[in-house]
Amino acid sequence: MIDETTDITDKEQVTIVFRSINDELEVDEDFIGFYTVPHIDASTLFSII
Repeated sequence: MIDETTDITDKEQVTIVFRSINDELEVDEDFIGFYTVPHIDASTLFSII
């Protein structure tokens, strides 16, 4: 999952989280990182993955 936002200081930021389901059908989430990016267009988001 990738989510983007612009903070109060106009910095564009991206959060990356991997979400999966284990054998007991419980949701697991792994926080990968929180990144400041120059733009939040598709090519920038693709390049950080």
